[in-house]
Amino acid sequence: MPVTPGEAVELGRVDGVADLRVRLGFGREAAWGLRIATSADGAECLDMEIRNGRLTVDRGPRLTRPAVPRRGVRMPLPEAEPGRTIELRVLLDRSITEVFTDSGETLTLRFYPTGGGPWTLLSRGLAAGDVHLDPEAYTLRTP
Repeated sequence: MPVTPGEAVELGRVDGVADLRVRLGFGREAAWGLRIATSADGAECLDMEIRNGRLTVDRGPRLTRPAVPRRGVRMPLPEAEPGRTIELRVLLDRSITEVFTDSGETLTLRFYPTGGGPWTLLSRGLAAGDVHLDPEAYTLRTP
């Protein structure tokens, strides 16, 4: 599915325990975003952005606790280059997200949603040109 610049497309809904797999094919710019809205009004959300060879995950002001500073957590993503294809796997477990890259890097982040679900997945077109997106999302059963 192509994601055009400035476009936000709903990919689906999952419960708070889910496995997301995303294959991204970049065109002339390696940039893309995923918003995981954890409340019905979209005010609580996790924002993931790929830009300039790094992945940033931002909890947003309503998903933090007063003692936890609101800032984006970053990790290098050097394989995110124009003309390349990368894969990300995102595991959600109610208040923890883990992001795995196809190069073996990982990022773990705690957040504090109050919304009961389901959570909405939105693809965000951040590149100057189209990005090809192949998403899979699975709600996982809890033991």
